[in-house]
Amino acid sequence: METGMGSVRPGLRRLTQAVAIGGGGLTLLGVTGVGVLVAEAHLAKRWIEPRMPAPHALDGRYDAAGPVPDDGLLETDPVQVGVLGDSAAAGVGADSPAGTPGVLLATGVARALGRQVQLTVSTRPGGISAELEGQADVLLARAPRPDVVLVIVGGNDVQRRVPAPTAARLLRETVARLTALGTHVVVGTTPDLGTIAQVAQPLRALGGRWSRQLAAAQTASVLLAGGHPVDLRALLADDLRRDPAPLFAEDRFHPSAEGYRRVMAHVVPVAVALLTGTHQPLVTGR
Repeated sequence: METGMGSVRPGLRRLTQAVAIGGGGLTLLGVTGVGVLVAEAHLAKRWIEPRMPAPHALDGRYDAAGPVPDDGLLETDPVQVGVLGDSAAAGVGADSPAGTPGVLLATGVARALGRQVQLTVSTRPGGISAELEGQADVLLARAPRPDVVLVIVGGNDVQRRVPAPTAARLLRETVARLTALGTHVVVGTTPDLGTIAQVAQPLRALGGRWSRQLAAAQTASVLLAGGHPVDLRALLADDLRRDPAPLFAEDRFHPSAEGYRRVMAHVVPVAVALLTGTHQPLVTGR
């Protein structure tokens, strides 16, 4: 199987076309429809925000069992792992630090490699792709050459109706900046927001459509920047169809600890394969 850019570009062209198809969104609804969507968005926000807990403090040293005790032996050359993005990247909804993407990634890498991991998290609940550059500044000030960085972003870009090409370009710039340092970058693309029952119709259907368009644009941009996209929508589709309730936190919007566990069950093997040189690059078409 070819894995060079020549084999990727035809797929990227199809992804780009998919993003453009049906673009326009709100303009098709008319003034009354826009008013309904705005009202529904405010109602959903009023439900979610009071139930959204503060993010956990996650920075620190980890081994396979969890945080290394203050009096524990610290290795001199730990694997440097970073996390950028929004509330999902921060692990909002998990009931303990152990259930967040950052810690699941750190302990998973430590277990697979038999080494300690230094975790640095630079995220913001409510964050959008335009903030990734600043988040990367903070990350690189603490860990100048991270070995692997996880990025989860996009849900708030959809909510704010940031055009998919704009959000994807901003993501691509940050991914390219990190890969230029020799960092492996894994991006969890925007999940299908049409699966969130707390959001009423027709906003939920439109959110699903917009999130799928953004995920396609993100995939193309991440590949072009040398990163490694993970299609969260496709990977979680069966779980969401069968029994979605355990995957959501009390606010019914953010993932629960179980939701994050299932997401990271797909992400951690990609990060480990990259760190060990065994990863097979994604090819998007022939």
